[in-house]
Amino acid sequence: MRPERLFGLAAAAGLLLALAVALGPWREDATPDDLVARVGDGGVTRAALDRAMAALAADNRNAPGPADRARVLDRLIDEELLVQRGIALGLPERELSVRKAIVDAMLQFASVEGERAPGEAELRAFYDARPLLFAGSPAVTLAVSVDGRALELPAALPLDRVAGLAGATVAALAARLAVGESASARGEDGRAYAVRMLARSAGERVRFEDARPAVEAAWRRQAQEAAVEAYLKTLRREMRVSKAE
Repeated sequence: MRPERLFGLAAAAGLLLALAVALGPWREDATPDDLVARVGDGGVTRAALDRAMAALAADNRNAPGPADRARVLDRLIDEELLVQRGIALGLPERELSVRKAIVDAMLQFASVEGERAPGEAELRAFYDARPLLFAGSPAVTLAVSVDGRALELPAALPLDRVAGLAGATVAALAARLAVGESASARGEDGRAYAVRMLARSAGERVRFEDARPAVEAAWRRQAQEAAVEAYLKTLRREMRVSKAE
């Protein structure tokens, strides 16, 4: 392997770490007073060093001392050197792992809206606007046969219990059937399964108090997606984009 390739892989690893930790220590709006070390055309900011020290303190029983701070600063300088050289070598264009690291880091950076804690009123409004999203499993009544023999199942059986009583093949068939429809398939066990949907009713809605963790998780996902979409729209306005096709 060529030396440039070896160095490129090392730089890729350094860039991945730097992006994951701080999206790079240097910011364009940083002033000389913000820097604790200048590195080439960039540098390490005091905020980046403080974040790294806070992470170190969280992982250690004893408070980090001056020697630890000096060691962490040297590590950040090494990362900055690798990042700058990796960019100079064109790694973001040539190394898929580096491009993926940058994209992942920028998506995380753009999705900060989903990190704020939503208010109770926001969550309740989100819950009220999505009655189907927080409903329980629908109840189904099925006619099932296995190798031509009828399999008795309880009426109005919650769909999420079908697999436990009749197997994964029956559950998969039932999940896509409307009332009056039938389907058949051969299971992994080699047996022939036939299913007919006799009745299906919507699951009862889960109370807000019981569904709250799921509501907040869904709210955060949507907030993050919306923040990323807004960020991408801003980038498209700021940067010229043209398509050949």
